Amino acid sequence: MADNKEAAVAWWAELIRIVPGTLWPLIVIGILIFYRQPIIRTLGRLKAFEGLGIKLQLAEEEIKKAAEEKSQPFSSKIQNRLLNRLSLVGHSFKNARILWVDDHPENNMHEIEALKSLGVSVDLVQSSKDAVRELSAASLGYDLILSDMNRNGIPGEGIAFARKLSASSPLLIIYCGPQDAQKEIPRSVFGITEKPVELLHLVADALERRRL
Repeated sequence: MADNKEAAVAWWAELIRIVPGTLWPLIVIGILIFYRQPIIRTLGRLKAFEGLGIKLQLAEEEIKKAAEEKSQPFSSKIQNRLLNRLSLVGHSFKNARILWVDDHPENNMHEIEALKSLGVSVDLVQSSKDAVRELSAASLGYDLILSDMNRNGIPGEGIAFARKLSASSPLLIIYCGPQDAQKEIPRSVFGITEKPVELLHLVADALERRRL
């Protein structure tokens, strides 16, 4: 093995010695032409990876803001776990469509921006009635529904809305306040949380299942 390495080094040294300096640009151009397809594919993967990194950074920043607003700070360990998860399943977010039902959408703007930065299209409605109308009218359909727990002055409206959905409806996640996060939920509800980080994990779970 050592002899082979030494022979290779000696070969390159001799080549560099005997080839005129003016020919090296032509050699480099020839190599680039010969390996152009592998080089193009590699550059494409690097560009895609860079784009995903930017999206993850934007999502991370928005989730941090959401957690601060909702007094739900998280550790660097939880942060790294979320970023690792998103880097693995980021493709599931791209072009996904989510219907978010909440009578106070302004309370979720950072979470909405985090989802959008990952390539998700988010439509907002403020009542169960509007949600049903939107679900019926949507030509392309939705991949997931997010709902608050209490809205329009009706406690538990999110659960009541979930019970009215048909078996063919998109999965539903309830995003609520700490006082409601421990409430019992029907089997038709995919998950419930009050934490922005957990919300992204649940959305990832739901979108992954939807695409199986």
